[in-house]
Amino acid sequence: MKIYVNNIPIFTDAKTNTFTDSKVLEWVKNIEESQISSPVFTKLSFNKVIDILLNDSKLIEAAGGMVFNPNNEFLLIYRRGSWDLPKGKIDKGETPEQAGIREVWEECGLKNLQIFSSLPNTYHTYWMNGKRILKKTYWFKMSIPDFQETILQTEEDIEDSKWIKQADFSPFKPLSYPSIVDVIESV
Repeated sequence: MKIYVNNIPIFTDAKTNTFTDSKVLEWVKNIEESQISSPVFTKLSFNKVIDILLNDSKLIEAAGGMVFNPNNEFLLIYRRGSWDLPKGKIDKGETPEQAGIREVWEECGLKNLQIFSSLPNTYHTYWMNGKRILKKTYWFKMSIPDFQETILQTEEDIEDSKWIKQADFSPFKPLSYPSIVDVIESV
């Protein structure tokens, strides 16, 4: 498993160890300050690294979907300079599944969404209001029963959308977050 810091992965449960418990936050800070620009490996378990980060971060949970249409094309959205998948924060009282469906509907206007399976969760950090955030996103493989035009939520800075086949994803990959690439390549 991995956690992204500034789009740099920290690989956990690795055979090579580059840091220990006491060094996790130091390495995260070095990545955040662009002193490290290559993947980092640790023998620490994924859960151990998450626990260490949670002592110094606020957890935000989100959910989203990789939505397929009847042509087996999936939906990419373009926001803030990157190709992405629709997602958003889980509201109080919602399950990740409910939030994923709601967020896809809100961001893209798609109706009659159906979840087929869970996809790998992703984790990344960022800073907001002077506090490190650890964001866990639950991902789901979804489908729509018919062809629908997207109605993009511009207040969420969504500028464009495209339905593409997985085999045609390569040109979009350089402008996609690494965690999103992980989700797309997991299907």
